[in-house]
Amino acid sequence: MTSEVTVRARSGAYKVYCGSNAVQMLPDLIRSMGLAGKIFLITNKRIDAIHGEKVWEILKITGRKVAKVSIEDGERYKNSGTVTKIADALLRYRCRRNDLLVVFGGGVTGDIGGFAAGILLRGLPYVHLASTLMAQVDSSIGGKVGVNHRLGKNLIGLFYQPRFVICDTNFLCTLDLRDWRNGMAEIIKYAFIRKPEMFDKIFGLQDFPGFSVDVIDGIVHDCIEIKARIVEEDEFEQGIRAILNYGHTFGHAIETYFEHKKISHGEAVSMGMVAAAKLSRNLGYISNDEVKLHIDVLSRFGLPVKMPRIDIEDLLNIMDSDKKHLQENRFVILKKVGKPVIVEEVDQQEIISALR
Repeated sequence: MTSEVTVRARSGAYKVYCGSNAVQMLPDLIRSMGLAGKIFLITNKRIDAIHGEKVWEILKITGRKVAKVSIEDGERYKNSGTVTKIADALLRYRCRRNDLLVVFGGGVTGDIGGFAAGILLRGLPYVHLASTLMAQVDSSIGGKVGVNHRLGKNLIGLFYQPRFVICDTNFLCTLDLRDWRNGMAEIIKYAFIRKPEMFDKIFGLQDFPGFSVDVIDGIVHDCIEIKARIVEEDEFEQGIRAILNYGHTFGHAIETYFEHKKISHGEAVSMGMVAAAKLSRNLGYISNDEVKLHIDVLSRFGLPVKMPRIDIEDLLNIMDSDKKHLQENRFVILKKVGKPVIVEEVDQQEIISALR
């Protein structure tokens, strides 16, 4: 059964459709948009090889002309060069403002495709067909799109909302274990910052890939609901939306340190949440037991909880660079599990202690 969550963003409301086989809704949803132009399927080579033919055939049901642009998969390809490749292809196919971009893939493809939609011809309509657990529970909702720069993660981007999002949980059956764990890091984040009662459901997902469809559908819906309500309150991340970055201030710096090659986003966020929990404890909020809860839950899903061999001084420099560019080097810590707070001035020794 498909569930719906409405995201009432200030720049435009849209629906997120979640459930097994939700992709079959795609033709009717596209027809309801009233656009008369072509459809451009933006996807990555890995997901295209697995599900591309199925999605292509579903899009052909619309009766519209469909063209495909396939990009490389992976965080290291999340850059301006990939955006240029998409732009070259779409402009060569004489893309117009009444055309539609269907972005099919996970978080990286969604960020790149959404960014291309936002800047081409000063804005093209796009929808996100989210294929990974991380995209379904987090990155496909909220309209934060963009690419990385050599000086840091997500330094080039904008807020640009999709017309709708489809999270077909059948796609999750073909994930590899590492992608599954990446998504689990974001799910666990939601439990720590907003809904601790999710932990009972979360522990029911350990049997990957033999998880219960009903359980995963419910958890994906819960995460979408949480993020939708936060985005409605703070679309452009001027305040409360920053709590969604729990573990990410440390995590993004770790990703940049390893040049987006060795450590995946979910792995970096996992280590970042442990560091954030230690920082919360060091600042006098949560207990050692609550830090241990982080370590136990994340470890249960095979996520890393110890820092790799790393030069802390270099990591601090990366975090300082992020602060200079984005003014976002705020730390999300926990007053208690389920009660996050944002702090902006943290003594450097406390940061070093949390990283160790």
